[in-house]
Amino acid sequence: MRDFHSPNILWRAEASGTDRVGVLDFQDALIGHPAYDVASLAQDARAPLTQADELRLKARYIAGRCAGDANFDPQVFETAYAVFAAQRATKVLGAFTRLAVAEGKPGYQRHRERLKALLRRTLSHPVLSPLRVWYEPHI
Repeated sequence: MRDFHSPNILWRAEASGTDRVGVLDFQDALIGHPAYDVASLAQDARAPLTQADELRLKARYIAGRCAGDANFDPQVFETAYAVFAAQRATKVLGAFTRLAVAEGKPGYQRHRERLKALLRRTLSHPVLSPLRVWYEPHI
């Protein structure tokens, strides 16, 4: 979907099963790597989730995929997750900075330090070590 995060998810108590989850703002949805949406949800830009929460969300997704697809490779997914989480955190940091500074919406500033922390943590993945070298003096 490319925009899967808490403000775009609704709980529909009156429904049942998977219909209880409603999704908003999907008009620009694109088919892409599933790791992007998992990273968007597990590293939500606005909702503070603990690292343990993030790990539980990823583990549940991976377990479900493994159960339903014998060809699913958790290591390939973890690498893609790190790449997409870093890309998304960078994109959101830029968007929130623009909204706060250029558009006069300072409320977005409150999310910046958490996003920077998520980005630092994500950059610890070995596949991102060359990128981490560049990022370290900038975040």
